[in-house]
Amino acid sequence: MSGYRRAAVALHGLGAQDRGYILDALPGSDRTELLACLAELDELGFSSDPSSLEDALGSAPPAPGGAGLNPSERMARATSAQMFALLEDEPNALIAQVLGMQRWVWGEPCLALFAPARQDKIRAALAAPVAAPARAAFLLGAVAARLEQAAPTPASSARNPRGGGLRALLARFSTPPTMRSN
Repeated sequence: MSGYRRAAVALHGLGAQDRGYILDALPGSDRTELLACLAELDELGFSSDPSSLEDALGSAPPAPGGAGLNPSERMARATSAQMFALLEDEPNALIAQVLGMQRWVWGEPCLALFAPARQDKIRAALAAPVAAPARAAFLLGAVAARLEQAAPTPASSARNPRGGGLRALLARFSTPPTMRSN
């Protein structure tokens, strides 16, 4: 799906005033393209009533993410890509502590996503003594909470599949077309 179509789907679920505000902020060529995509959605019979989206999402079953899981279960269900995204900017010692808490299914694949030199530093930090139980419990809870926050909610992913909400959409379309990737 093109960037214009994705944006049109996100805009289609907005109220008329919000949609107009965003469209008015766009350059003419982007606005024309988005209006054509919005017209196509109307032709196909997609409802533009924001409450219909909320109704549909309200009747949807809960996402299989991590709601109701304890921190250890939540982290055990994570993918290596999710954990890499959470840990890539953290210090090597902290990454090693998270990896050393238990033998995670995603542990080695996540470690493989780091640059080889950084992998060596993290592996060296893994040799350090295990964190005190209270510190490990705190770290487990904190990482699981960040993982839960990073997980897209059904409502946010339905409104904007790329995440970020209206500000991200507006920022994306205020970028000159030559600098934009569709």
